[in-house]
Amino acid sequence: MASFKKEYIDAKDPYQLIFVDIDDNTGDDDTHVALDFSYRGETFHSEADGNGPIDAVKIAIKQCVPEMEFSVQDYSEHSLGVGSHAKAAAYIEMEDPRTGNHTFGVGISSNITRASIRGIFSAMNRLVKLSQEYV
Repeated sequence: MASFKKEYIDAKDPYQLIFVDIDDNTGDDDTHVALDFSYRGETFHSEADGNGPIDAVKIAIKQCVPEMEFSVQDYSEHSLGVGSHAKAAAYIEMEDPRTGNHTFGVGISSNITRASIRGIFSAMNRLVKLSQEYV
């Protein structure tokens, strides 16, 4: 478990999620996201609309770090316990379309949407690590 946590949950470099606010009450099918994150030590704030939280977060990141290219290939989630107080785990499979590298990210939170966003950041950090290994 310690190795899994180190590789997927605790990795916060070069991307680290600082704050996210999600608004699904926009009156249409879009989701609005306000996102604060750091990349290589620089802090960014970005807001974007997407067809869901994952899409909105992807757009918000791309606005600040245009060189970050990824596509979400698969997504799944499940409860880590029983009852309404249980935490959730979200798993994101991501691809870098430039290199063809695939990886997974994992996010855990008591809020499933936040778990998904943490999973995105986990997968982005792993994609960066993969691209550095093959350079």
